[in-house]
Amino acid sequence: MNSLTVFVRNSSGSPATGAKVNYEVGGGISCVGGGSPVYTDNSGRAVITWSSGCKCTYIYINGKAHKGNYQNGGTYNFSK
Repeated sequence: MNSLTVFVRNSSGSPATGAKVNYEVGGGISCVGGGSPVYTDNSGRAVITWSSGCKCTYIYINGKAHKGNYQNGGTYNFSK
């Protein structure tokens, strides 16, 4: 399994507790779609996991898409 860590902050800079984080994968015929959403904890942190051999191409924060080439083991910061 692959995984990455997401940190979400409010516009004020404080951690966004309970933000909905989802993702989309690509990279092969068995790598289509996304998984179940996860929610940020009190520090604004969430960990998403996806199948090995796939690439994470989108991260969604409360439904807003962020396209990128997200790497296994990476840490990414977002504002909501």
